Amino acid sequence: YLGGDLLRRTVGLLMIPLYTSYLTPADYGVIELIELFVSVVGISIGFGAISDAMVRVHHECTTTNDRSSVVFTSLTLVLAGGALATVGAWIFARGISQVVFNSVAYSGIVKAAFLALTFGGLAEVALLYQRIRQRAVVYVIATAVQLGLNLGLNIYFIAGLKLGVKGFVAAKVISSVLFCVLLMVVTLRETGVCFKMDIVRGMTRFGSPLVASSIALFAIHFSDRFF
Repeated sequence: YLGGDLLRRTVGLLMIPLYTSYLTPADYGVIELIELFVSVVGISIGFGAISDAMVRVHHECTTTNDRSSVVFTSLTLVLAGGALATVGAWIFARGISQVVFNSVAYSGIVKAAFLALTFGGLAEVALLYQRIRQRAVVYVIATAVQLGLNLGLNIYFIAGLKLGVKGFVAAKVISSVLFCVLLMVVTLRETGVCFKMDIVRGMTRFGSPLVASSIALFAIHFSDRFF
């Protein structure tokens, strides 16, 4: 896990000269604001709480079937929350763009960012399942594949096609979708399809209080960027 994390951070550091050559400070501001806004929405609809609750309830289960149900139920909850947020974003994209950027020019980027949020959330749950199963090698290989895909698309869209912020968001959407589909195939082949309401109730009891604490931590660490 440490190796995978170091790889991701090192590549991100090495990419700074490329990004600064093709992205303006204003572009960085747009990317930062949209990333923060989408993160706030993701926290508010409970993406982080679902992941934490999934780990807790998974280890409380005593049968393989129940553990598999926890994984599929978690994926279903993330999909439902992400779909709701994405539909809302597509309906109110112009208004969101106006509030966040004081311009409606970024409404398309808002729509794309929420698509990436949904597929990225599903991929995170699938990766968490690999960690629960203590498959460190699989986890690191998967994150390396995702990193390589996103990196290659960023270089192509930003440096090659010179699309700027649109290229950054497009790369994220495409890599999130492809990576999510790959992980879904791998995960669902093992867990199957089984949704249980009693698991939803257990996850809700454990995860609901975590939403407020996650929002508070986010405000402490990132609210300065909005200023």
